[in-house]
Amino acid sequence: MYYYFSSEYPVAMKLNGIYYGILNETVKHLRIDNGSPFVELCPLCDQETSVNFILDDNFLKCPPASITVTDMKGGYLIKLYPSLSKSSFQIISQKKFNDAVVTVFTENGLKLSIETPKDFYAETIKLNCNRAEIEKFRLDGKTLIYISFICTKQLLYAFCIDEKITKVFCRTVDEFSVDNGLITTEKYCDIAKHNCVTEWGFDGKTLTSKHVSVTENPDFNVDNLHEKLIPYAFLECFLLNSNVDDYLVKNIIEQKNHLKDYLGDYVGILPPPRFRNIDEVGLIYRVKENFYRIDYFTFELDGRKICNVKKCDD
Repeated sequence: MYYYFSSEYPVAMKLNGIYYGILNETVKHLRIDNGSPFVELCPLCDQETSVNFILDDNFLKCPPASITVTDMKGGYLIKLYPSLSKSSFQIISQKKFNDAVVTVFTENGLKLSIETPKDFYAETIKLNCNRAEIEKFRLDGKTLIYISFICTKQLLYAFCIDEKITKVFCRTVDEFSVDNGLITTEKYCDIAKHNCVTEWGFDGKTLTSKHVSVTENPDFNVDNLHEKLIPYAFLECFLLNSNVDDYLVKNIIEQKNHLKDYLGDYVGILPPPRFRNIDEVGLIYRVKENFYRIDYFTFELDGRKICNVKKCDD
């Protein structure tokens, strides 16, 4: 069995007490065919504590909160994240309105609290962040409150505080505006460098997209891609519900609505690991909290256009 390890912060890794190396964002791999080794991940920074586990089925099926496991069908990807639990009390941002008090603060993690005369709401945010913006805005005749947690990207929350406090929106965005309703912009580092601009509406219960515009980098041209990259560019485009006709032969275009059911609700795309066939493309699916799986597909081309998609056996 192949195992791949990475970490969002530097740690020294030991297997059965033997030093293996330094883990960071660069993925390290090893093959373990027998036994269940004892793994020690020792942080090389002051903010974290050691994470130790036995690499067996119990761990792989139910990893701790600071670790995600991805079943790669022949191997596992194990990624360590900051615990986000050690921090002293500090108010990051607070806004007092005539009908609500909203506070973002740290105390053993990042916290959000909202208090109104009729209700109270609290949540721990799984994020390292020391900046937040809080403001009211109008959307479809209703007054909502947004909280923007600002780091590399912005985690945008929106709440309705009529009677009961209700979270109606949660999304990671690159930019947003509330000048005329709510408009968000998401920028993707994919092959075509897609930009997704969404105009949102409020139906009284949640925010729903009223209009979505997905654009590509003006310099992108599918005809300039190497054939091996065409399935990846197609899948990235399809994931954003953008027009994929340029990637497909005519009879597949006519049946492309069935592709959604066939490919499923994947959340990412990756090339095959070393233990899979080089012609396969991996699609990542979220199974549950901290656990993902990968299914593999092959793509046949006819004149640089996809003419057949086949799911691979496990």
